[in-house]
Amino acid sequence: MTNIRRNDPCICGSGLKYKKCCFFHEGHYTVFVDEAGNSGSNYLDLDQPFYVVGGWIVPNARLRDTTLIANVAQTLKVEGELKGTNLTGNKRNQAYFSNFFNQLWEIGCRQTVVVAEKKYCIAAKIIETFLDPLYNKKVNNRYTYDNLLKKRLAEKVYRLPFGVLEEFAKSLPNIRARTDGGLLEIYL
Repeated sequence: MTNIRRNDPCICGSGLKYKKCCFFHEGHYTVFVDEAGNSGSNYLDLDQPFYVVGGWIVPNARLRDTTLIANVAQTLKVEGELKGTNLTGNKRNQAYFSNFFNQLWEIGCRQTVVVAEKKYCIAAKIIETFLDPLYNKKVNNRYTYDNLLKKRLAEKVYRLPFGVLEEFAKSLPNIRARTDGGLLEIYL
């Protein structure tokens, strides 16, 4: 890690002092993610029982520097969004992407992957739907911020028979929220 003082030139190459440039972005990140596969919110897709999201955590100080991505896209002749399919085509692309990932790592970017079992996603959706203080006046507003409690409740709901969770997941398209009066109407 580079040891830089506030009055040193900024490492991003802007020509400004560090304190007038990237210092304010230190400790702040933007996360870019994309779904692996195409099942999305189809919680009942038995062929894809896990929801997988992968991406990069990018220091905000590096957001302006898009030259690495532009160079990769130009070299591989990719128009639009870079996809994993761009790297699987041949050994040259795989080597190029490996080098690209190493360069991202060197400038402080980090890879991230989230894997969630869709059965657990259904349980969490039940908690989020029925215990939202916007729709349920009996729920304390502090609950909204108590992620550990919501996690514990979702874990209990997860243990219900799959048929119960499946019934809820099938009804999701029919659940409509009406915020006037703070009511949640469910049409099954």
